[in-house]
Amino acid sequence: MSDILRESEHKAQKDYSCDAYYWLEQGLDSDFKGKLSIPELRSIVKAKQSGGIIRKGQIYRKYIIIDNGFGMMRCLPEIDDICIRWSIYPDM
Repeated sequence: MSDILRESEHKAQKDYSCDAYYWLEQGLDSDFKGKLSIPELRSIVKAKQSGGIIRKGQIYRKYIIIDNGFGMMRCLPEIDDICIRWSIYPDM
């Protein structure tokens, strides 16, 4: 099970992959798909159009986690919120 040591928000200095988008894609076949709100669907479409990339200048969330060692996740806040709301993340 992963434990979050620190959560912070940053302005991207370069492009990063959105880890939340990765997990969202893995869970898109789940039962929640038909229950998404219009704003959630818009956020997903926007993230899909960008290829799941956090672009330079965008605000993103950064998590430092422990999961068999230290790790880090970078996430678009709106996609992270969807993953949290629908319990998409494994063991978090």
